[in-house]
Amino acid sequence: MRTDRTDFLFVRTAGVELARYGIKGTVESKLIEPLGVAYCTSYLMSRGFDADVYDMALQPNIGQAVQDILLRQPLVIGFAVLYSHMLKDAYTLITLLRDGGYDGHITMGGTYPTLSAEYVLKTFPLVDSVVRSEGELVCNNLCSALKRRTTLKDIPGLSYREGEQIFHNPQGHLISILDEMPNPVRDNFEEYGKHGGVIQIHSSRGCHANCSFCGTAAFYRKAEGPKWRARSASHCVAELAKLLSRSVTNEVWFTDDNFIGPGSIGNQRAIEIAEIIMERRLDVKLVIQSRADNIQLQTLRRLKQAGLRKMYIGVESGNQRHLASYNKRVLADQNVQALKLLEQEEVFAELGFIGFDPLTTLEELEVNIAFMEQICGNSKFIHPFAFDLLIPYRGTPIAHNLLQKGLAVEDGFDFRSVIQNPLVSEACSCIEHLLNRLGILTEYIKSLIIQDGTTILAQEVILKKNHLFISCLKRVYQNLSCTSRTIADETNSSNDRAVADLERELGLSTK
Repeated sequence: MRTDRTDFLFVRTAGVELARYGIKGTVESKLIEPLGVAYCTSYLMSRGFDADVYDMALQPNIGQAVQDILLRQPLVIGFAVLYSHMLKDAYTLITLLRDGGYDGHITMGGTYPTLSAEYVLKTFPLVDSVVRSEGELVCNNLCSALKRRTTLKDIPGLSYREGEQIFHNPQGHLISILDEMPNPVRDNFEEYGKHGGVIQIHSSRGCHANCSFCGTAAFYRKAEGPKWRARSASHCVAELAKLLSRSVTNEVWFTDDNFIGPGSIGNQRAIEIAEIIMERRLDVKLVIQSRADNIQLQTLRRLKQAGLRKMYIGVESGNQRHLASYNKRVLADQNVQALKLLEQEEVFAELGFIGFDPLTTLEELEVNIAFMEQICGNSKFIHPFAFDLLIPYRGTPIAHNLLQKGLAVEDGFDFRSVIQNPLVSEACSCIEHLLNRLGILTEYIKSLIIQDGTTILAQEVILKKNHLFISCLKRVYQNLSCTSRTIADETNSSNDRAVADLERELGLSTK
């Protein structure tokens, strides 16, 4: 551990259990690098500052972390906080650092603080500022101002406290030309690989869509400029080739929120990335995320030729009212057609699905179950892992709307949807129980999709799990006419037995 003074030290604290072990609803569950702060670090270094990343995923002992950080005496310590569940651990470490004598500047950045800057600074008095939206330019200006001991009021995109007052500077600008940014620091790349890590490439930023529930969309709308920006294909693949030469795995996640991007421009770039990968004969297993309405046949085929193994798609609902409320700007039929295309081209897909919002009716629940059966019932490639209750993330448009209507309540540092129909609420609880119980099967399928030589087995298991999932969903719906606690318990028990039977058949359980 270095002991010389650092200008800016970024710290990842909470979320270690999310990164290392996974939780229900995550796309993956492997130890991954914190790319956001890695980009900020490399940018600061390119500007002449001494910057570094301290990742508690690699050093989870909080006592040792406090000692290590205090030895460095950074001018600024930055905490990356994506979701509300990361706040507790972050603030615990901040408190220990302050108790240990650290009197420098502490800032928070990431999705949650960006969307809740006033709340964060009021709730956590040991935090001095919040970096809103993209961090590179704001962190650079913050570090420069603190070194020169000048005012913070001229830093776009910064919220900060001064005495008892909180100030919010005007919005900053998003970085327009990503190819001009230095690649993220990868000092611990091999160490992540030892813990089952994967190669990550961030080939674009943002999303052209504006879903009302999406923290990412709201995050990028906190700054000026185009909401979807992309690196050139050659720039991305050059970084990928270098990382492959250092890696123990060829599993590659394009961590973009929307890899393909909008229209012909987005599809053409995706095709170029695929073609350069093939020209350079890079052996990769690609994982991407995309909106259903961006998927085109030619793009899909080229990506598969280049090594595409899996795509994550948030289809969210089979009900048009839900899709309109979520501002998805897509029809249910468009989602169906995109998924049929993936099935036709034999590309594995994982589905994000919001099965419930506060106003969901029994009829809408029935439609969603029927929709799930339509797209997954006999599929060997489409793999749903969610049927969740809408989470109204703090700072998103849908959270604001639900709070105004009394359809969401405070829940820790965030909000929780309140389902109005008691029967639908009962169904939601039963399906949440089912999703948790299916966790082992879900992780097993994920591993089969990525491993070499297990493609056929993955198809067989997906088909069996889909049949099981649909039958369990139908059991939940059919049992709603009996709403006593006993019936709910019996529904869960029946579904548990069905899941256990499949686990034993697949050799995943001996019980």
